[in-house]
Amino acid sequence: MSRSHTVMLSLLIAGLAAPAIALAANTTAGPFSIPDLDTVLQNIQSQMGFLWKLMTSFAFLAGFFCIFKAVYQLKQYGHGMSMMSQQHDLRGPIIMLVMGAALIWLPSAVKSMMISLFGNNDILSYPVFSSVDPSFNLMGTVLTKIVSFVGIVAFIRGLLMFHSLGEGKAHGQQSFAKAATHLFGGVLALNIVGTAKVIGSTLGITW
Repeated sequence: MSRSHTVMLSLLIAGLAAPAIALAANTTAGPFSIPDLDTVLQNIQSQMGFLWKLMTSFAFLAGFFCIFKAVYQLKQYGHGMSMMSQQHDLRGPIIMLVMGAALIWLPSAVKSMMISLFGNNDILSYPVFSSVDPSFNLMGTVLTKIVSFVGIVAFIRGLLMFHSLGEGKAHGQQSFAKAATHLFGGVLALNIVGTAKVIGSTLGITW
């Protein structure tokens, strides 16, 4: 993991934890009281819906930007063809159009990838175990949602990396492999419970 990715992940964790701790502190007595773990986890869980909407909105805006840029490059391509110029490549704008459409219709793109990998588009939730303390079930549920959120962030980043390939800012098989890894890894993380069950079935582990 690069240094920039580490910083981004640290900021993400801090952004998740800070509102939750602040909300928990307001519900307890005393200005310097420390909230218990269950309260922090419940508040983090309550913030996840807002973060999902934020990432969906970002993907929507980024998709429109990609499409507008692709249309502009197609216009340049048409102008270059009329001037008998061979400096423009049609592959870049087409890739940008496809990635822009995938960002705008992000839920549909994610569902298509999940059907390709899992055979269905259901995101499995964390299974609740009656034999353990409820705090462990709550922790498992919250961690599952955090991993799923990281997965959708990775998926969007993969689409943007493919956009960079179409734009000509990234070159080579290594950049393509990184973008594809973000897409497939993001879908696996998004359905982390389903991924764990597939791995468990492959290894003969039941849970």
